[in-house]
Amino acid sequence: MNVHILLGTQFAWGNISPYVCSYYRELGWDISYSEFYAVMALVLLGSMLFIPIGHAWTAKYGSKLTIAIGATLCVSFSFAASYTLNPYMFMILYAFGFGFGKGFLYIAPLMAGWSHIPKKKGLVSGIILTGLGFGAMLYGIFVNILINPDNVSATVPDPVDPAAFYFPREIAMGVPTVIRTLCFTWSCQAIVSLVLVTNFKKQESESPSGTPLMEGESLKTSYQIAEDGVPITKILASKYFW
Repeated sequence: MNVHILLGTQFAWGNISPYVCSYYRELGWDISYSEFYAVMALVLLGSMLFIPIGHAWTAKYGSKLTIAIGATLCVSFSFAASYTLNPYMFMILYAFGFGFGKGFLYIAPLMAGWSHIPKKKGLVSGIILTGLGFGAMLYGIFVNILINPDNVSATVPDPVDPAAFYFPREIAMGVPTVIRTLCFTWSCQAIVSLVLVTNFKKQESESPSGTPLMEGESLKTSYQIAEDGVPITKILASKYFW
């Protein structure tokens, strides 16, 4: 769930984007809120392209390496985006970096959970995916606390669109620091996840049922074993679970 709380930041973009737009207007760009709507679409595009790759990497190398790669993509691209003075470059770096990283991060915790409790995949998936909702809520509040703790309203009018207002300079110019703070927070979450996550693996001296292998009996992969099912008591007693 911890990884998916990180990914929930994607759905807090509605809270973040007005500040980002106000920031680039303060830098002299003639840009409006509508241009930043593309970020969510680009995140989804990037994640859909990379989820199959994340699945293949997790199946071959395990969840730890996949999470490490995904978190590195999210953090490094977003950190770079915080330094760019071009709003369109910001959108590309932030959206595709987060999208590509999500492709690796989304499936890895699910496959780890399924490998431990294969007969309760729906329950495992439901628990893990609640992190998306928690992340959207928590990071939406977190961003507001960081950049606008006094809840200052957007009062700078748009000379073209009388219905649009932007945040004043003293608020908007804090955007780069907020993005870097998010990167630091994501890094901490990723480290915790790397420490905690495991994929169930059968000891080489045992068959899938836990008895010694008979002559001619071949070992199965952890994912084949997961499909066969393992008693919950044996999962909890295994060193690989912890």
